Amino acid sequence: MSSNARKFARLAPDQVPFALVDFGGGGYTSVAAGVIPFDTIVQSNGSHYDTTNYRFTCPVAGIYAITCSLLAQGSTNYGFDFRQNGTVIAKAYVQTRAPRGTLEYKFAANDYIDLVVSTTLAQYLNNGANRYAWAHYRLVG
Repeated sequence: MSSNARKFARLAPDQVPFALVDFGGGGYTSVAAGVIPFDTIVQSNGSHYDTTNYRFTCPVAGIYAITCSLLAQGSTNYGFDFRQNGTVIAKAYVQTRAPRGTLEYKFAANDYIDLVVSTTLAQYLNNGANRYAWAHYRLVG
């Protein structure tokens, strides 16, 4: 068993790094092309997501699952990029207004993950349990 696998095997469920983030508020807002500004931490284990630069920093090396869901106000074709330390590693694209994507990828300790849109769009904000646009980051192995 690798040393990373042994480290992960010893993590209790309440120690596994994760973050669920979204846009606060309600209604919709214009989101400029660039890093998706998820500014609200809904739940997390640890302080690995930064609401000032919208990055999740991997505290340990391993495989992380990243999932993102967006909902544009109007019908449009667009997508988003998954990035590792500023470099695109995968893309999600849709021909309607709601791209979703999940990526499992191996990251080193202190790598950062962010999500980027290339088009300025009006995105639905979240209102309580109605979570329209969100991202989830989690160590899975």
